Amino acid sequence: MPKTRRKVNIIGHRNPDTDSICSALAYTYLKNQLGDAVYEARRAGQINRETAFVLKHFGVEPPRLCTDVSPQVKDIDIREQPGIDKEMSIRAAWSMMRDTEIDTLCAIDEDKELLGLITVKDIANANMDLFDTEVLAKSKTSYKNVLSTLEGEMLLGDPDACITSGRIFIGTSPEIMDGAVNPGDIVLVSNRYEVQMCAIDCGAGAIVVCCGSAVPRTILARAQEKGCIVITTPFDTYAAARLISTAAPVRHFMRTKELLKFSVNTPIEDARKVMASVRHRYFPILDENGKYITTDKKFRKAFHSSQYNILVVANKYQTGFDEPLLHTMYVDKKLRDVTAVQTLSRLNRTTFGKNSTFVLDFESTEEDIKGAFLPYYETTTLEGSTDLNRVYDLRNKIRDFMLYNFEDVEAFNKFMATQASKEQDATALGRLAGMFRPVIARYMDLSEEDRYTVRDYVRKFNKAYAFVTQLVRLHDRDLFNEYQYTLHLIRLLPRIGNEDIGNIEDKIKLEYASLTETFRGAIVLDEKPPAFVPGGSTAPKAPNKKKDTLQSIIDKVNERFSGNFTDADRVIIEGIYQMFMRDSEVKKFRKYAKDNSTEMFVRSLFPDKFRDIVTQCFLDNNDSFAKLFNDPDFYQKVQEAMAQELYKALRKE
Repeated sequence: MPKTRRKVNIIGHRNPDTDSICSALAYTYLKNQLGDAVYEARRAGQINRETAFVLKHFGVEPPRLCTDVSPQVKDIDIREQPGIDKEMSIRAAWSMMRDTEIDTLCAIDEDKELLGLITVKDIANANMDLFDTEVLAKSKTSYKNVLSTLEGEMLLGDPDACITSGRIFIGTSPEIMDGAVNPGDIVLVSNRYEVQMCAIDCGAGAIVVCCGSAVPRTILARAQEKGCIVITTPFDTYAAARLISTAAPVRHFMRTKELLKFSVNTPIEDARKVMASVRHRYFPILDENGKYITTDKKFRKAFHSSQYNILVVANKYQTGFDEPLLHTMYVDKKLRDVTAVQTLSRLNRTTFGKNSTFVLDFESTEEDIKGAFLPYYETTTLEGSTDLNRVYDLRNKIRDFMLYNFEDVEAFNKFMATQASKEQDATALGRLAGMFRPVIARYMDLSEEDRYTVRDYVRKFNKAYAFVTQLVRLHDRDLFNEYQYTLHLIRLLPRIGNEDIGNIEDKIKLEYASLTETFRGAIVLDEKPPAFVPGGSTAPKAPNKKKDTLQSIIDKVNERFSGNFTDADRVIIEGIYQMFMRDSEVKKFRKYAKDNSTEMFVRSLFPDKFRDIVTQCFLDNNDSFAKLFNDPDFYQKVQEAMAQELYKALRKE
């Protein structure tokens, strides 16, 4: 294919006379005879009467008028990126973003009309909504997307059909499913025959058989009779539950209004101003007819050329790029907390031939950097795969020792529910101790080996349940109640080698008092923080407002988690708070706080801003913020605590 010849304009001065026009025409003729480009004579102003007479006399057409010689989008190198089908799953969209190293995709129709944009931020927001078990029905997802996402095979049904109703449900046992599975639901099942049959008889619209298990002919026959679709997938139950919601199409999440886009005729300076005002890195480019042609990258990849070996960055870009060739970093600003971790982690990317890194820091000390990384210096190991069935297996193993029964669990949870809003008293403590004393007595009657085993089962059950429920939504209230019961029980069971039961009332009192103090602390936070007197003879000093507000947020989140609050959680909250206080819209939210009620601020005005900030924190390559996406309860508690405390602080300013 022949190479396209470059076009060059030849222009005289702004107020052209005859010499200027004729020189441009003559030089254009010469260059067209000698060069490999296409040259055109242009004029930068109106032709005077003398020049018009000369051109008319010699039968020469006047050059075309050119009023602007500033470079346009079409004059620069742009990165071409094909448009996508709006029916593409968000899973496939994410895979394309990852493979092409681009964070924006454009959905187009057959005529190359731009329909919408989906960014990595939109997919992150969608991930927050994947706990919605009806997302496939709401988005009218095709079964083709489900099959592609799960790498599955449809044994019975029409792949071209769409999901129009039902929830996503994990089938664990017939006892749980009976009455919980509704007609049209998509049920994820294992290889257990009775579970598969129960799901079909409950009216499931489709069953997804996990782990690549074979489906008996009797199951297929019953499914065909009931009009139930049958799909198999090689993924286990956990993986399938995480993936299936990502089969929803791009059109359900993409942006369609107020899209930032450029024309090929847009001046570079205008485009630069727009790009500098937003956090996007990629923008769609339209041709003269308004048709989508490509996607432009804000920052060119010059790192891999021999010409550029030094990259000077500041603020956001210091944490927002991923370049494996980066070897040496010179730091001339103070790095603290999350920013220090994010910035220095740019050096951790590996590539062939890179076996060392180097940092020359002019501002921070060794202690500063060590303190910033310390909250993240934790290791978690997972032995083997985690399956939902493991939770039930551990529960059943605990029950085999007959320490307690269903009535014990139910009585405990009813008591705790009624006491949640009451103050502690001796009667309540006595009743609570009376519930556990027989259980502990039966535990002490066991052999030393059995006590070790059952205590280990209780501990593993608590951990397995807590882990699985961060990944999969369970609809088993009885299992949750037993989890709550065993959380208290494990604190009361004596360790091996300790034959002294002790006074369990003291242990219960301590636990119960902790909960009560948390509740009282929440009430006190509504008042103005008191002044404090530091040690020594100095005069009282008022607390720092910024630090006081941040600490109030941390305290509120801590108390809502009953003390189960880590240093990493603290770093998350500090990062979100700092980004909010630096945000350009903080003045607007100060006005919101003063003009609206607490309910309006907390429930309506702040959530969208919080979501944007959290998403941006996650996109800045800080893996520590992933907890907010994986734990909706933590997300909600942090959001509410921050909204309430910021509301009070902003009103006082």
